Parts: sequence; C-alpha cells; structure tokens
Amino acid sequence: EMPAIASAMFIMLIIIVLAASGIHLIEGKIQQQSMGSIPKAMWWAAVTLTTVGYGDVVPVTIPGKLFGLLITVAGVGMVALPAGILASGFSQELQKRREAYRLKVQSALEDGEMSRREARRLKQSARELGVSADEARAILAAEKSAVQICPHCGKSIGIAHR
Repeated sequence: EMPAIASAMFIMLIIIVLAASGIHLIEGKIQQQSMGSIPKAMWWAAVTLTTVGYGDVVPVTIPGKLFGLLITVAGVGMVALPAGILASGFSQELQKRREAYRLKVQSALEDGEMSRREARRLKQSARELGVSADEARAILAAEKSAVQICPHCGKSIGIAHR
C-alpha cells in the first residue's frame, strides 16, 4: 500500500510542477505577484488540480483560462480514476466473500439438513468474511431452495447447480 501512495504523491507533485510551469509561461508576465515564478504559481496549480479553486489566484487571459480548464479536468480525473478503481476492487472483494460464504453454505447443506453445529459455523464464517446478516440469510435461503429432495424417500440428493 505505501509504495502506491508514495508513487501517487510523486506523480501529483510532478503534475503540480508541470501545471505551475505552464501557467507561469502563459500568465507570468501579466500576473507577476501570483504567477511571476514557478514556485509562486504552484499555489494556483495545487488549488486547481485538487479542484478546491479558492479563487484568490485565477488566470485572466483566454489561453490561461483554457489551460486552467485543462488542469481542472486533469484534477478531477486524478480523483475520479483512482476512486473508480478502488470502488471496483471493493466490489470484487465483497463478491469473493459472498461466493466463499455461499460455498460454505452449500457444503453445510450437502446432506440436505443443517445441524446446529453447522449453523454456528456458518454464522461465524459470515462474521469472518464480513457478510452481513441480511446477505447471509438471503444466501442461505437461496441455497436451501436449491436443495433437491428425492420424491420417493424424502432424502437430499444434492444441490441443483445453477
């Protein structure tokens, strides 16, 4: 985890320097006070890339405003892309955990019945896997409905595979 964070911070720093350099080239002569040097322009770059946009330093020329627009969109992308990746990873992890729980439920129902011991183990497994009580009940109900019973003797003949 830490190397990824350090890499992201390093990339962000490079982008801030590049954005500050760009706005300095475009607006530096017009706005000496706030963009007359790259270090001075870094405040604008950081505020614009993070989409905070305090408004204390803004481009005044058309090329500066267009560059500002580009930097703002890049800032949104820098936040949105990792957020989407994290959300997707989180969703996949939840799905893996639900599937692991479903397999444990299937194993407990192999004989068509569930003992108290198996029920306790399933409850513990749900907690360990982070499966909510509602999800666990839904998975259990779905798997119980998939158990096939022999019409002649009434015993379980297994779980219908979907």
